[in-house]
Amino acid sequence: MKLLVTGAAGLFGRGLVQIFGEQHAVVGITHQDADITDSARMRELLEQHRPEIVVHSAAMPDIDDCELNPEKAYRVNAEATRNLVELAKSIGAAFAQVSTDAVFDGTKLKPYVETDPVNPPSVYGRTKVQAEEAVRKLSCHWI
Repeated sequence: MKLLVTGAAGLFGRGLVQIFGEQHAVVGITHQDADITDSARMRELLEQHRPEIVVHSAAMPDIDDCELNPEKAYRVNAEATRNLVELAKSIGAAFAQVSTDAVFDGTKLKPYVETDPVNPPSVYGRTKVQAEEAVRKLSCHWI
C-alpha cells in the first residue's frame, strides 16, 4: 500500500513514516517539501505520488501560538485539512486525520473516547474540531 504522510519532520509524523515504512511504500512530506496551506503544491504532490491513503499529521500544534495567531491556526489546522481531504478524494485516496485530546475540555473524570462530545477551550482545539468535521463531511473513506 502507498501512503503519503504530512508533517513527516515532526516527532509523530517521523514515527509514522518509520513504522508504516516497514511494510508499506511511504512518502513523507515535510514543511520544506511543501506548505500544507499551498493547495496547488499539495495537489501537485498528491498527483505525483498517487497515495492510497493520506495520513495527515501536520498541524500548528502550539496552543499558545494558536491563541496569538488564530487566523493562521485556522488556515493551517482547519482550512489546509479541508483542502487536503478534497485533494485526496479527487485521486481516490482514503484520508486519516490525526487529532488531539485538546478537542475536549478536560472536565470528564474518566478517560475520553472518540464518541464523547467535544468542547475545546482553545483556538487549537476548535481548529482541530473544524478539521475533523471537514474530514467526516467531505471524505468518502476516512479514519
